[in-house]
Amino acid sequence: MPAIKTKLLLSIIAVLFVSLLISIYLNFQKPTPPIISLPTLTIYPSITPISTNKFVDQKSKLTPTPFKNINTIKYLLPQGFQTVNDNSQIFQLGYNSTEYDAKSDSKSISIIRKDLNTDPKHFYSPYSNTFNFMVLAYNNDSRHKFIENYLGESLNSGNKLPNYSESEFVIAGKNCLILNGISISQYPTVWGVCPISTSHALLFNGFDFNTLKFILATLKFTL
Repeated sequence: MPAIKTKLLLSIIAVLFVSLLISIYLNFQKPTPPIISLPTLTIYPSITPISTNKFVDQKSKLTPTPFKNINTIKYLLPQGFQTVNDNSQIFQLGYNSTEYDAKSDSKSISIIRKDLNTDPKHFYSPYSNTFNFMVLAYNNDSRHKFIENYLGESLNSGNKLPNYSESEFVIAGKNCLILNGISISQYPTVWGVCPISTSHALLFNGFDFNTLKFILATLKFTL
């Protein structure tokens, strides 16, 4: 009997040992679950919206202020030049008597370039070589309007040359406007005006802008 009990006990122990080995073996055969890497969470600071009421509309501040380039024609009477006054003794002009003639009338002066070309085939037009200055009644209106009224029509793209320009000058202490590049019939191409009071203005014209400015440098008001 003791031998049978011993064998039975050994058999039970053997079965338990084999079961243990099988259990261990099966545990090693189970797949290892994958390790999932979670993304790192970045925490940003809170952002407070900026009120648009704090911004000022800058458009109006950036709008350029209209600017006029006003030049001054200083008085200059070259040595040897003659002077001529209008018959009403309102203004005076200088001229080179070897190249120009001068004619004065009541409130007007004309400076006329002489025909110094001795070629008989040379065409000379006294009209296109004349610079006219006249004092006219002025109602203190726009200087542009004053010139347009004298010309009898409004200035527009149809009566302006491609090189048309407008210039502001201070001449003999007066604020003057010169329009260069007007094309109306046979009229001169350069026109200008200098208001000399609330009731009168000096209107002038010619065909050559540079020569006209040279003559204007000799302008003097004698009122």
